[in-house]
Amino acid sequence: MPSQLLDKPTRPSGRELRLLRAHSTYSAQLVSEHGLSWLAAAVASIHERVDGAGYRPMRGSEISLSSRLVAVCDAYDAMTSHRSYRRALTSTQAIREICRCAGRQFDAACVASFIAALAGGY
Repeated sequence: MPSQLLDKPTRPSGRELRLLRAHSTYSAQLVSEHGLSWLAAAVASIHERVDGAGYRPMRGSEISLSSRLVAVCDAYDAMTSHRSYRRALTSTQAIREICRCAGRQFDAACVASFIAALAGGY
């Protein structure tokens, strides 16, 4: 993704949003090219939601377990990272938001596993 788009201080336009949404496809290609083809499918579907409101019409177990796990990790990283348009959330705030979205955006079992892993020092 172009850095000027990632660092843009305002909301992206419709065209820019379509480009941003393609990042999971580009990322899947990138990890595959670097010998991680087993991870490519998980990366390609990280923005699918268990309630079906993601980028593609997939829901629940139609989304691979690895994608559902990576989605929680990706969301936590995004929320706890500074962006040009907002400050990073604290770990506690991010966990609260992820828990709020469990069962709709995120797989509830994956959320529980992620929180257990964080609590265990991983």
